[in-house]
Amino acid sequence: MPTKGNALGTTALTGARVIDGRGAAPVDDQTILIEDDRIASVGPGGVPAGVTPDVVIDLHGQTVTPGLIDMHVHTAHPIADSEVWGGRMGRYLSADELAVWSMVNARRAIRAGLTTVRDVGCATDSVFALRRLTGWDVTLGPRVLAAGQLLCITGGHGHQLFGYECDGVDEATKGARLQLKRGADLIKLCATGGAATKHEKITENQFTRAEMTAIVEVAHERGKRVAAHAHATSGIKAAIEAGVDTIDHGVILDDEAVAMMAEAGTYLVPTLSIYPALATIGPSKGLEPHAAEKGAQVAEIHQASLWLAHQAGVKIAFGTDAAGPYHLIGGPGVLRAEFELMAGAGMTPLEVFQAATSVSAEALGLEAEIGAVEPGKIADLVVYPGDPLTDLDLIDTPAMVFRGGTLCGMTESW
Repeated sequence: MPTKGNALGTTALTGARVIDGRGAAPVDDQTILIEDDRIASVGPGGVPAGVTPDVVIDLHGQTVTPGLIDMHVHTAHPIADSEVWGGRMGRYLSADELAVWSMVNARRAIRAGLTTVRDVGCATDSVFALRRLTGWDVTLGPRVLAAGQLLCITGGHGHQLFGYECDGVDEATKGARLQLKRGADLIKLCATGGAATKHEKITENQFTRAEMTAIVEVAHERGKRVAAHAHATSGIKAAIEAGVDTIDHGVILDDEAVAMMAEAGTYLVPTLSIYPALATIGPSKGLEPHAAEKGAQVAEIHQASLWLAHQAGVKIAFGTDAAGPYHLIGGPGVLRAEFELMAGAGMTPLEVFQAATSVSAEALGLEAEIGAVEPGKIADLVVYPGDPLTDLDLIDTPAMVFRGGTLCGMTESW
């Protein structure tokens, strides 16, 4: 996974408290040496003997973590915030506006400490352009993995936002192949209904198991992974049986579903924070009433499902479903809300950091490259001005963010 070379040369971060992303207890007074785009060493004391860094940054009193990974975003969500874009409430952005909006979202994401995001649905090719531009450092933003259009049944979940409608095994197969032709890094399918689409219930199944199996076979044959939007219990089980790699949302889980996930090694991307946002902020930002109502209905049972999955040993990754104006990617309070809700479901803050770093890296298949503060990894790092394990408010205010060894910005310059 190539990255651009480090604009700072050799950098030493000294005196830091390090959360490694693997779940180990934090370690104080560590020096992280960055050479080019990689972490060269991590250890106690100061700069290693014989090394003369180009830049030395004193981080005493501050905490370094791996760059955060959001497994479920929509960088070019089409609902327009009338306060930003003008015009009436509830209008959709044009293709040109979507391209601009994705760049705005990418800039906000990296400033919030998100160094990698997985985009799981975009109506246009703007997400692929964003992937190229951030990868080449033409525009500021995180590393982007893109699904292209999500796959759904005719009239199914997300069809009006960023869906490619397909029915039956043959059409589902072609839909997956089409997204790969466009350049998709993964495939996203909708196994069940959801909140955002009208005239559907979150408890209804949509794609059949045979359709999902066909999609998974296409993706896995090409070495790509599959994310499944799945709320309803029976749809979740069908998606697991079809071989998807991640269950996104997982609102209504039961003992059998979490046992199946644990046995199959299927990751859960819970996205707890989106549903309260739909209910509380959504109506003022042009969201249709049905979405706000369904968001309010699922919040409590969703958190209970995460607790059940965590207790069963399911691998928990991290995602916010940040997208529209009611739940901005890297927006004020969004990451903190997800951290707090996951902690409220029985996870420790250290486990949530692990979910947002090394576990999500594994879910992407990038564990050899990102997700931990250790030698050999790409130097994606977030610096917090204090201890984010005891003060979750710091999640919203990183002091510095590095992507691929390059300092992307500091709080005072943002």
